[in-house]
Amino acid sequence: MDTWTNNFPYRRVTVTGGAGFLGRYVVERLKDVPGVEVFVPRSRDYNLVENDNVKRLLDDARPDLVIHLAAVVGGIGHNQKNPGRFLYENLMMGTQLIEQSRLRGVRKFLALGTVCAYPKFTPVPFKEDDIWNGYPEETNAPYGLAKKMMLAQVQAYREQYDFNGIFLLPANLYGPCFSGDTEVLTVEGIRNIKDVKVGDLVYTLNPDTHRYEISAVTATQRTVTKEFFCFKGTGVDFKVTPDHKMYYKTSTGFVKREAEHFRDRAGKQYGQIVLAHHHVETPLRVFYPTHISLEPYIDSSHVVYREESRVRDHRHSHSKKVPFVFEPRPFIDFLGWYIAEGSVATHQFSKGGRQSVADLPSGQIRIAQRRQQNQDNYERIEETLSRLLVSYGKDDYSFYFKSRLFINFIGEEVGFGSRQKRIPKFVFGPGFPQELRQALFDSLMAGDGNKDGRRFTTSSTGLKDDFIWLCFLLGKKVGRVRRTEEGCWRIHLRQSRLNNTVKYRDITVEPAENEEAYCISTERNHIIFAGRNNKLNWIGQCDNFDLETSHVIPALIRKCVAARRAGATSIEAWGTGDVSREFLYVEDCADAVLRAAALYDEPLPVNLGNGREVFINDLVVTIARMTGFRGEIRWQPAKPNGQPKRQLDITRAREKFGFV
Repeated sequence: MDTWTNNFPYRRVTVTGGAGFLGRYVVERLKDVPGVEVFVPRSRDYNLVENDNVKRLLDDARPDLVIHLAAVVGGIGHNQKNPGRFLYENLMMGTQLIEQSRLRGVRKFLALGTVCAYPKFTPVPFKEDDIWNGYPEETNAPYGLAKKMMLAQVQAYREQYDFNGIFLLPANLYGPCFSGDTEVLTVEGIRNIKDVKVGDLVYTLNPDTHRYEISAVTATQRTVTKEFFCFKGTGVDFKVTPDHKMYYKTSTGFVKREAEHFRDRAGKQYGQIVLAHHHVETPLRVFYPTHISLEPYIDSSHVVYREESRVRDHRHSHSKKVPFVFEPRPFIDFLGWYIAEGSVATHQFSKGGRQSVADLPSGQIRIAQRRQQNQDNYERIEETLSRLLVSYGKDDYSFYFKSRLFINFIGEEVGFGSRQKRIPKFVFGPGFPQELRQALFDSLMAGDGNKDGRRFTTSSTGLKDDFIWLCFLLGKKVGRVRRTEEGCWRIHLRQSRLNNTVKYRDITVEPAENEEAYCISTERNHIIFAGRNNKLNWIGQCDNFDLETSHVIPALIRKCVAARRAGATSIEAWGTGDVSREFLYVEDCADAVLRAAALYDEPLPVNLGNGREVFINDLVVTIARMTGFRGEIRWQPAKPNGQPKRQLDITRAREKFGFV
């Protein structure tokens, strides 16, 4: 930890835009500072364009430091479409926050500006004294001017009211991935990360509440790497690029840090990190659907008695009536017992033949259970079948009954053979009651789990994945998952401590020969649930790759990846490519912001950058090569280039608060 954080002079800090690209990293760093309370207002709770909302925010948070990062912003195209909105909303947010902070005696206000505030033809490298020497580049001018007004305001307020406001000017920001064998938990089940598409729904962790949410994938990316960081433990297996975020617990709370942070710790004898586990609603909600219906599985050969909600397999008098509408609890109990102990027996199956559902009119459903060895389970199964109102037989080894209706359902939703079984997808739906999921879990564990509830065994790979998914939804922690020599899956569950750990000695750095790496971004950019070798945990997040709202690097990555996947022979790039930009890594910018907050108290604006100029033509060629796109880059000179050149003089940041 930097020495300046040990003497951080503020205790109550409000960070507007704290859930945004830069804000996330600023908030993470603040959580490492002893004694600091961080408040991050959400836009749904505080619309900072409205003055009453600004007043309420400051009254609720009572900060002694405000770090104002919130902005309405996008790339060149987005700026061109929204000049009035960008001017008004950014101007209102900044003006009102500064005024209300002054009135409430906030000790310090840090305003984050933009390099777009500089005049269009500023001499390179940009010096802070040149910021008023001309009009900004036209496509970004409304946004740049709105942000620059905060500089005028904090300087005027310092002169008249002795208000401590500072103004920073960052360069273009960029940020960050998983190996190709990584799996991600989606609402359709566990998928390889390479198969996850834009628009897919995945489970994400809200870092504020530590509850899981469902978010849409907004972008996917593929790149190459020469190095992976590997994190392994009893229930952990990640293989990520050095710039990917690890989400883990420290003494001051959960943080997100690059894997690179652990380079010097990898292989050390002592030390460990603790990964997150999500919360679920407790106690479980006692809420049932009114019924579970098998009506969709009635076929044309059934004799239907709708007034009784029953069917018969045949018109023959020996064919028994079977309900097709059931109470939820006994049906779910039956489902668990069938998945764990059930089979469908026919003459064809006993001879080893493979038959379709239509070939099983005389099939018999059996649930195996030895009366003498498992008296309690035997009685539970009998009670379940009785509550289902089906006519069944039994002996000392099993229960059995005939129903083509049940066989149709089992064939489509569950599977016949032990290696084909799975949990029906409706169990995982967002509206399905937790109480019923728990009942299914209990039946599965009673059938194929050991007595202490620490292990579940199945020969079905699909059921293995579904059981891990079910445990996730119930807030149960899966530890080790292994395959036996006989081909069965053994899933071990944690009973007490739910947070997996990785010891430093189990962190390794492995070289790679331009190996592909993959990642996804979600609509709220929350943390995703992913891992390797059936060991899934909450891991981290990536950049914003939306073509409308993202900046140049992520937008170019997305264009190149999309073109390569579509087999396109070319991509279009705006402008001529002969303009330049300066890029600052987002975590470095977060460090600079907090250094300035702690150490800088002067009226002069300060540039934040690395002092290196990059030409866009070279950048596009590099990104195309790294994403595997080999087609033509078609420049569009009719499209705006934006500012001709950008490179910052960073002398003042180095001298005033030691940012290098």
